[in-house]
Amino acid sequence: MANEKEIWKYLKSKKITDAGCAAILGNMQAESGIIANKVENLCLQRLREHDRVYTDETYTAAVDSGAITLEEFLNPIIYRQYGYGLCQWTYPTRKKGLYNTCKQNKASIGDWKSQCQYLIKELKTLFPKLWTLLQNSKSVDEATDEFLIEFERPANAETMKTLRRSYAQRWYDKYAGTTDETEADVKSVIQKAVETVKEAATSKNKSKKSSKKQEKTEEPPKVTTTTTTVSQRDKVVSIAKSLIGIKESDGSHRKIIDGYNSIKPLPGGYKMQYTDPWCATFVSYVAKEAGALDVIPANCGCPQMIEAFKKLGSWVESDSYIPKPGDIIFYDWQDNANYAATDNTGVSDHVGIVEAVSGNQFSVIEGNKNDAVERRGMAINGKFIRGYGVPKYRDVTVTTTSTSAGEYRVQAASFRLESEAQNLVDMLARAGIDSYFYKKNDWYLVQAGSFASKELADNRLAALKELGITGMIW
Repeated sequence: MANEKEIWKYLKSKKITDAGCAAILGNMQAESGIIANKVENLCLQRLREHDRVYTDETYTAAVDSGAITLEEFLNPIIYRQYGYGLCQWTYPTRKKGLYNTCKQNKASIGDWKSQCQYLIKELKTLFPKLWTLLQNSKSVDEATDEFLIEFERPANAETMKTLRRSYAQRWYDKYAGTTDETEADVKSVIQKAVETVKEAATSKNKSKKSSKKQEKTEEPPKVTTTTTTVSQRDKVVSIAKSLIGIKESDGSHRKIIDGYNSIKPLPGGYKMQYTDPWCATFVSYVAKEAGALDVIPANCGCPQMIEAFKKLGSWVESDSYIPKPGDIIFYDWQDNANYAATDNTGVSDHVGIVEAVSGNQFSVIEGNKNDAVERRGMAINGKFIRGYGVPKYRDVTVTTTSTSAGEYRVQAASFRLESEAQNLVDMLARAGIDSYFYKKNDWYLVQAGSFASKELADNRLAALKELGITGMIW
């Protein structure tokens, strides 16, 4: 599987401008999350409805082995086509070209290099004007829009432009104008950071003279602990709200998948993959985080969750039920036209957590809505409602910690020279970590974020550690 830097280097080798490379990566991110073996989520869902359960990995392996034939690859469901790969190739003729290219290369259908090779071939032969633009454009927005309109050809291109431009600009800011920095260069910067952190610590230990005012400002913030009793129902809604904005395209949804897979015993014995549909997994993860797994049964499948709610005596069959915040709503997209007068008893396709109710309307927070955690507006007894899980919530005790300064600051490293601090800030920026430096007592300190909770600060420390930097919280 490719990473974005390898793809950028490949595209640059084909004489595409920085703006053109960013445009392609931005569109790939929107289409597949830059995942070469990505199967369209709706395809996996529809196959599962036909008792054909796959992940991105197992589906790709089945195509490679021939267990899924070329015709089945082109039309996974009869008369229906779905996307695959970095650019989510969908149309049978173009998808067949991708298949043939990979076979000719004796590579997996999920091989990123073969996919990029086929992309360049398509651009040169099918989209020559776009190809010329990508090799000459200096405008990220222009190149992104043209690639979306000409290559991807969606029906609603105008509504997609803003997001894809933002993705493309991110890649442009990260890689444009960069040379192929060697691993030795990066390691040199990191090693210097590590050494100077140790030097700063030694210097600080040797220094015994400081004013009382200075000692006070250098002390870590005092931590206070508060214990309160809150409604478990409110906690479920609060946690669901905190996850709004998580999405597949930047990989942030992975913490939901990982959290679900940590539930013991694993519900149904199935370990979720990052590319599986994850609406029920989202609800289960929220329940886990809220300590509510005894009243919200965990599962990665909607029908299985419904059966579990029934066993708990917490299932409401009526579509016209007036929900409360924290209730679990299940949907069936095949509801009939006479939905207001009949009860929908079909197989559930989707699930979410009721956030708020006002009159005849209510809002729902859902995972895997447009591949993200988003809100949906619904009406009482509205179309597609399958029924409700109504958990028997209780009050819970919550312990929170806070600091006198109100935040946890993460320090990455300290340097004697301003240029060295700037080098580290630049390197962290290329790794996607915002930082800055300031001068204190003849040292240049690189700060890599300040956070409201220690958990978030620890997460930043973990990210620094992956780069070989041992930071600290103060």
